[in-house]
Amino acid sequence: MRTLLKKAGLGLMAWTIGGSAVAFAETLTWAQVMQEAARNNGELKAAVASLRASDESLRGSQSNFYPQVATSVGYGQSGSLASGSSLFTGDASDSKGSYNASLSLSQSIFSGWADQARVDQSKATRMSSEAQLNETKAKVSRDLKAAFAGLSFAQRLLTMQEDITRRRQENLKLVTLRYESGSENKGSVLLSQAYLDQAKLESLQTRNSLQVAQAELAQVLGRDLTTALQVQDEIPTVTPAAPPDFGQLARQTPFHQQSESKVSSAQAAVVVARAGFFPTLSLSGNLGRQGDQWFPDRESWTLGVSLNYPLYSGGRDRAATYAAASNLIAAEASRSQSDRAQVTQLQQTYAAWLEAIENVKVENSFFQAAKLRAEIARNKYNNGLSTFEDWDLIESELIKRQRSILQSQRDRVVAEANWEQTQGKGVFR
Repeated sequence: MRTLLKKAGLGLMAWTIGGSAVAFAETLTWAQVMQEAARNNGELKAAVASLRASDESLRGSQSNFYPQVATSVGYGQSGSLASGSSLFTGDASDSKGSYNASLSLSQSIFSGWADQARVDQSKATRMSSEAQLNETKAKVSRDLKAAFAGLSFAQRLLTMQEDITRRRQENLKLVTLRYESGSENKGSVLLSQAYLDQAKLESLQTRNSLQVAQAELAQVLGRDLTTALQVQDEIPTVTPAAPPDFGQLARQTPFHQQSESKVSSAQAAVVVARAGFFPTLSLSGNLGRQGDQWFPDRESWTLGVSLNYPLYSGGRDRAATYAAASNLIAAEASRSQSDRAQVTQLQQTYAAWLEAIENVKVENSFFQAAKLRAEIARNKYNNGLSTFEDWDLIESELIKRQRSILQSQRDRVVAEANWEQTQGKGVFR
């Protein structure tokens, strides 16, 4: 099997050099595509920026715990008007100007726990952004593995398809010689020609699929497809361990963290809504100067404590509290349902991964058997010991198994990537 894959890689190199469509193909390793995607993928960049924004919002929500300081300067002019005079005619008298400068400070001492609740809401938002980043990392990891495996599959399939075309050409020559010698019928020749035409068509389809696979990889890498791409080496895979505790695993996923953040935000919203029933206490102070010269020379200051107790808000606070409590119930119910759905998803992707691993082994066994049977059948047909129909069935089986083993290897990588994504894991840390 390894020999077949090595031949596929060498065949691609020859095709990419000789084919004008990809005459200057850029070869990438798995390590290179991981590094490039980590730097340039648009989804990752957006998720990282969103987390930074949440960090700044959290810092901003903590500002109510600190004093609020402000300063102001101003100038004003006032005067009186004589009887029958007008300001617009310049008849103003006793006009004088005044300057003022002040420094004010205020501090919230108690707000019914609303300030802390708003900080908790910002923490919940940050938790959601962090979970979204982890979810995005898992998704991009899955997309990158699928795109890399898809391009590798397309490369190997193209080489294999060209081998099939050559094999069909040789088969047509062999059948034609036997027809000309009178030991084969015209229908066998026509069928062999049809097989050759089909192989040429499938080669064209594979070339088109290769270009699509290149574009898909370029998209995940965050680059424009200005040059053709090809990949080398294989994506590292792991061997399954014992079946995990899916319930515990579900509670460690970014999807659970998202649900948990919604519950935390809803809990804080209840506290904010209830704050309307509690008094607020604040401290304020002001230090200023006034005068008709700059800098003003007459000092003034104020210092006060304010206690505010709401008596009636028209039912607004009561309605807001009930609404917030209902949202909390909804968030908790959604979290439970999400966890159950996540357990199911984990079980499905884990089972699909195990089946994909076993399928590679099965397809390899079928391929080895089909390869040996095809060699035997060809020798029998050459020696007149087998009919065209029997030989044709075995040849078609070999071609089918060649495709299947390549597909199973690609599907095994994708299945493992799906399993990692469901867990919220991947190649990006």
